[in-house]
Amino acid sequence: MNTAKQQFTVPASPNYWKTIRHLIRREYWEYKALYLWVPASLSTILFALFSYFSLYTIGEMEPTAMYLFGRTLTDSNIYPSMFFPLAWTSALVSIFYLMSSLHADRLDRSVMFWKSLPFSDGQTVTSKLVLPLLIGPIIAFVFSLLAYLGFCFLSIVYVGIKGHGFAFELFVSDAMWRDPAKVMALLPIYVAWALPTVGWIMMISAWAKSRVFPWAIGLPLLTELILTFANFHFKLGIDMLWVTINIFARLLGGLFPGLWALADSQDGLVSVKHNMFLLGSVYEQASLQFTSGKLWFGIAVGLAMIFIAIRQRRYAEAI
Repeated sequence: MNTAKQQFTVPASPNYWKTIRHLIRREYWEYKALYLWVPASLSTILFALFSYFSLYTIGEMEPTAMYLFGRTLTDSNIYPSMFFPLAWTSALVSIFYLMSSLHADRLDRSVMFWKSLPFSDGQTVTSKLVLPLLIGPIIAFVFSLLAYLGFCFLSIVYVGIKGHGFAFELFVSDAMWRDPAKVMALLPIYVAWALPTVGWIMMISAWAKSRVFPWAIGLPLLTELILTFANFHFKLGIDMLWVTINIFARLLGGLFPGLWALADSQDGLVSVKHNMFLLGSVYEQASLQFTSGKLWFGIAVGLAMIFIAIRQRRYAEAI
């Protein structure tokens, strides 16, 4: 048996987690173009753009200003500006992946083949949760970090050629690594925050007999539109801003990191009214979310919808 086939082979008598590991590998290799090459290409573009404009700016500086640029390189919000475009692109990719995750094999009539293999519906669904919740964000983090370090190295070399070396000061400073460390520390809150969105889309993907997009995305948007019209026309007194942020944004936007910064102050959370999406504000709001009952309620709802998706998968048929 060749190597390519061995990568997707599931053991005849596997244990639970070993089977999930094999299924995750299959999912990753099937969607490698989306989860690997898209962020790789985007990080290369960001690195090129940042490097071009930065080196052009440095070339116009006086010698003293060049040294000051090196001293303040890590305080210029460069790394978050590289990470968040990658992370939001990964979120868009994950939404389309989730919509086809439990629907595509029913559409191409391969569902019966997969159900005949020696693993359960719970293992199948669990393996499909890993790409949007863990692999996508981690790949975005790795490529953004590589682009950031490459940019810093290029700046160091260029300024060093001009006679102002600051490599040692830069790489041993806390500021150099503070933003990447904060981003990596956001992973637990990201997973918790994204569960309602992941659960909702997977549940619809396991249930829909036609196109998933109108049900998963169109139905909540249409519901909000009707509710907004009814609230305005019949004077229902519903706080639509609260409903939008805490229900519809959670349901559809949980995979976009940083949207928890939209959380209001009704639960005693700090309200960030300006520079809301700077990393400091996003990190502050994230650390406070674990004290909010809305987060834990969202986790419970997300897990419930994932359980429904597993049950629906058990009775899935070709469409």
